[in-house]
Parts: sequence; structure tokens; C-alpha cells
Amino acid sequence: MKKIIISVILLINVVFAQTYINFSENYTLPNGLEVILISDSTYRTITAGITFKLPTKFQGQYIGYTTFLTHLMTYSSTNISDKDLFLLNKYDILRSFADDNKIAFSTYKDFTDTLFYVMSEIILNPNLTSDNMVNFKKKILPSVKKYNQEIANVATNVYRRSAFTHNSPASEFATQNSIIDITSKLLKQHYDTYIIPNNSTLIVVGNFEAPKVKELINKYFTNWKPKKNPEFVHDMNYFTNLKDTIAIVNVNNIDYPFIYIATPFNLSKDNPDILYAQFLGLMFGNHTYKHFFKDTNNTEYYNDAVFQNSGNHSAITIAKQIPYDSIGKFITEYKKVFNQFFSNDINPVEFVKAKNVIINAIKSQLNNSVITFNFLADFKANNYTNEYIKNYLDTIEKLKISELKNFIKNYLSDVNFYCVLLADSTKLTDDFKSNFKYNIYDQYGNYIDPNLFKIPANINAETILKNYVTKMNSNLLLNKTQNLMFSFKGLMKDEQGDKETETKLFFSLKDNKFLKHMTVNGEEELLVKFDGKQIFQNSKFFGAKILNEKEAYETLYEALYLPQMRLKELEITANLKNIEYFNNTYAYNIEMTDKYGNKWNEYYDKNSYLLVGYKKVTKNVQMDITETTFYNNYEVFNEILTYTNLTTKILNQSATFELKDLRTNLNLAKNFFEIKKEKQTKKTKK
Repeated sequence: MKKIIISVILLINVVFAQTYINFSENYTLPNGLEVILISDSTYRTITAGITFKLPTKFQGQYIGYTTFLTHLMTYSSTNISDKDLFLLNKYDILRSFADDNKIAFSTYKDFTDTLFYVMSEIILNPNLTSDNMVNFKKKILPSVKKYNQEIANVATNVYRRSAFTHNSPASEFATQNSIIDITSKLLKQHYDTYIIPNNSTLIVVGNFEAPKVKELINKYFTNWKPKKNPEFVHDMNYFTNLKDTIAIVNVNNIDYPFIYIATPFNLSKDNPDILYAQFLGLMFGNHTYKHFFKDTNNTEYYNDAVFQNSGNHSAITIAKQIPYDSIGKFITEYKKVFNQFFSNDINPVEFVKAKNVIINAIKSQLNNSVITFNFLADFKANNYTNEYIKNYLDTIEKLKISELKNFIKNYLSDVNFYCVLLADSTKLTDDFKSNFKYNIYDQYGNYIDPNLFKIPANINAETILKNYVTKMNSNLLLNKTQNLMFSFKGLMKDEQGDKETETKLFFSLKDNKFLKHMTVNGEEELLVKFDGKQIFQNSKFFGAKILNEKEAYETLYEALYLPQMRLKELEITANLKNIEYFNNTYAYNIEMTDKYGNKWNEYYDKNSYLLVGYKKVTKNVQMDITETTFYNNYEVFNEILTYTNLTTKILNQSATFELKDLRTNLNLAKNFFEIKKEKQTKKTKK
């Protein structure tokens, strides 16, 4: 679950947690806890925390549990409530942050006593009960989901799964399911094994009085009981044979594909050779400001690659959003630039520049106690000696070009290029498809078998829709149900901000009547009535009117419950086009065409036949406008099978709705659906 939960951890891509620090004091308590003090009155704050060593281990089903544990510990302890810890954060008294191998707090000098008290309670008396764990899961699961849906994170996750075998630590990333699977027993075992004084270093950095801090350390941490030293077995990372094979993730309606290229080294940050990788990554990404190619629109693309280290492997990466017709050229040209750079002699001038950049970056960051703590904590977690830390700048200064050449020979003689492409697969050019090898993956890096896109011989649009209607009617019990009311609440997002919405849908099943009422921020936005013959619409923007024949016809599809049962009556034809990976599932894509020639696509899950999506493209003089709706989480709600979540996207607007209520056989007034002589007005949209 690396870097998933938001914290105040600051990361520097170039420096990668390697620095030069003068220790004020360095000693070890009788229980084996190493203490490092860095006291300097120029710091504005004090940061203190515990860092501990962990093995590089394949976590499998429970990926993310190490970071989950440390964040859970900062959430509450047996003697301090989560409310009290929240208030400490809220009022900027104590800021907490955590990662797999550290837990720390930052504050001002006046709150030093509070810092050490809270830290000791968190470390020595964590609340690892099942109830506390369940409550914490509820808090973080939405952030985990959101993180894994962001386009850049999807790309890196798929890269991990396609570049490394599935039993390698580097192939793993936390998901909602892996967090849900974490058990209290597993957390306690991990805590008892690794979060012990004889496997830890207590680091204090900042503006503090050393005698007072030493007194507090003795008060709170001398009674921390040591245990058996843990064994460290580091699982190996193994590359797949998929280099130069592009991993494509299908993203519906993405206008500019997102491309991510990585050249990984099987190099963890505790490997001393990482120093050479840092230099080479810096030099490659900054050796020229000239573009490396121009696309068909004459747009220049620059080599702004960076060196990244995730903890268990390293890579030089580049990420861009580019037009569909430039994808192939981008990949080809980037590889050419990469190979040319690493096959040529290293430029001595650029080599000296790189040294200066790294050294100056280190020095410039050491005025912040949090950053200094993190640098040092990562050193200690990766088992670097104190002497190595103290002499780190000298090591950089003495670095030789010949050593870099040797690194290139050892690690880059056979370059592994892994490319991830997030794109609408239907928009990829034939030239790209014929010139590049590629596989299709879902957003979690799972390979999608091409055979899954083959339509079975006995399947057509009619059978799919029939199965859908049958499934939806299985719990509907039409003979018992006179009417239905759906109540949705949601959030609309656009450039003007978020707006709360409520939509109620009423269906009279016996005589096919309909009413829709929608409010936005408490004000009526839309009212639609269908009395079985005509449709009345009152819109905030367009006024009130009885719809004409064509308008009414186009609205009728929404007004009828399960209109898929009445396609012949509505003069709508259904044509099965293909199978697509849509809304995280394999779905039959059915193209609907009405009597006026209007077209839209409906997507039905290949296994369940449930409706999972809708897409309509409206052609405009200036641009094509695509409206997409995703239907999710089908449940039996008051004996009715229905989706409980839907999300609609159009241009820069999106809206998500949750089903809050579903009622049947309401006692509606006889004139509930009646269209009276409604006052008709006309409005012009602003």
C-alpha cells in the first residue's frame, strides 16, 4: 500500500532519500533501541519517529498490510482516542505521518512533551483490535479506490504487473480487496515480529534541547521489551518476457492516450549501485532541452524522463499524453534517444553538472526537519551504516565516470523497455496495430484473453436483451407491483464546483405512466410527466412545454420501465456490434437505432446480462459530444433487482448517484401523473 494513504511524507525523485547528516548524538539503549539526535536551533520544528527494518517480501492476498498497520497505529492507541489524535492534527499541534517502515510526528518545540507521550503510546500500546481495524478500513477504502482509478496510477500499476512476474514484490500494489482481506491476527504478528526496539532506530531532528529529549526517551522507551531478532529473507524480483510488448488498458472516450515507458533495473534502494542509477537517470532526463520528435500537429516532445525508486526496484520512466496518430512514433523515437545516450561516452561536463545538482539538492532540503528525518529514516531502514551516511557527500564527490560506465555494462547491456498505453482501443490506428506487439489488460494489470472478445455463435442482440429483461423481472413480481419509486441522491461536478442533487423516478407499471423530479442544491431543476399519451417537461433552463411528437418519442425510452421489452413497439432496432471491456467487465455492445436515425450504445455484462453502461455520441459542428453512463452494484432492493450506483460523464461534467430508497405500491393520488393545463414558458439557456 505504498504511498496510498495521504501523509506529509515528502519525496524527492532525484535525491531518493540519500543525504549527508551530522549526528549530534548517537547511542543505544539497553533494550537495543538505537537513538540518533540531530539538534539544530535553525530548524523551525521538531520531528521524531521510529524507523524499523523490513524484509522485501511478497505479500500476495494481503498486499498493503505493512503500511496499513503503521497508519492504523497513528489513528488511535489503547489509551488515546482517534478523536484526540484528530484534534491534535487539526489544531496543528502534532502532525503524524507513516509508511511501511516508519511512524513519526512533527511539532513545535513547545509541544515536545506531548510528542514523546503520544509517540510512545502509539508504538507501545497500539489499538489492533478487530473493531478498530474495521473502522479504519471504512475510512481509507474510498481513498484506495480513488488512487487506483487515477490515470497515472493505473499506468504504473499495470507496468508493475506486466514487467514483473506475479510472485515478485515489485508486481504488487494495494487494492480495495487486499485491504479488506487484512486481518487483525496478521497485523499483530507483523507488529510483534518487526516493531521491536532491537529492530528499530529512534530519530529526533530539529529545534530541541538534547538533555530534555534524552530524559523523555528514557522515560517512555527504556521499558520497551526487546524480542528475538527477526530474520530477513528478501524475495527476488523477476522480469517477465513481455519487454517490447505494449500493455494496453482500454479507457472509453479518452481523447489523448496516456503513455508510460519504463526501463527497470532489478535494483532496490539498499543496493549501493543505486547511486550510479540516480546519476544516470538525472543526466538522461536533463542532458538536453531539445525536443526528440514532432508529431503530426508539429507539437514538440521533450525528454523529461526521471529516475524513480519504489523501494524494491528502480526505473527510468517517461509519461506523456499524446494524439492517437503519434503513439508509434513517440515509442520509436524515445527508444532511439535512450539507446543513443547510453551507448555513447558520458559527457564530462554533464557529469560534473549532475554531481552539483544532487549535492545542492541535498543541502537545500536539510532545513526541514521532516525531510531530514525521512532521508535518515530510509538510510537506517535499508541498513546503511552510520559511517556511510556521514560520508555520503564525499562518496558523491569521488564518483568516477569509469564507475558509471561499469554500471551501464552490468545493468543496461540488454535494456528492458516496458510500455503501458491507456487508450480507447477503438481509436488506435491500423498502422500502430500492425507495427507493434501488444496485449490487453484491465486497470489492475490482469491480462485479458482475446478469446473473451469472441461472440458465441448462439448469441445475438435479441437473446441478450431477453436475458436481461428476464433477469430484471425475476424479482420484480409484476403481478404484485402497481408502481415503483426510485430515489437517488448524488453529486454533480463541473467547472463551477460541486452540486448536490436528488432525483425521484415514479413508474406506473399497469398503464406505463412516468414522473421524474430532479433538484439541484435544493432547487427544482427538471420535472417530466408522461400520462400515457403525451409528455410535459419543465426545465430550469428551457422552460415548460408539452413536447412535440419527435421530442416526446426521444424521451419515451427513459419514461418506460424496462423499455428493452418494447423495442418493436418503439420502432427501435438492436444490433450486436462486438464485445468490449467496458466498466471493468466484458460486455456485449448493442447499438440501438430509433426511427429518426438516432443511435446509442448499451453495454450488457457478458456473464450476468445486466446493463453496465450507456454511451451516446452527438455530432456537433464544432466537436463530437460523448455522454457515458456506468451502472454499478446491482442488488435486490425491496424485492426489486436494480443498480444502486450510476455515474454519468459528459465533457467536463460528471455526476454520481446512489440509490437511497426504492418503494413499491405507493398510495399515489389519482391525478399524480396527470398533465394539467400547465403554464408553458420558454427560456434561453445562459
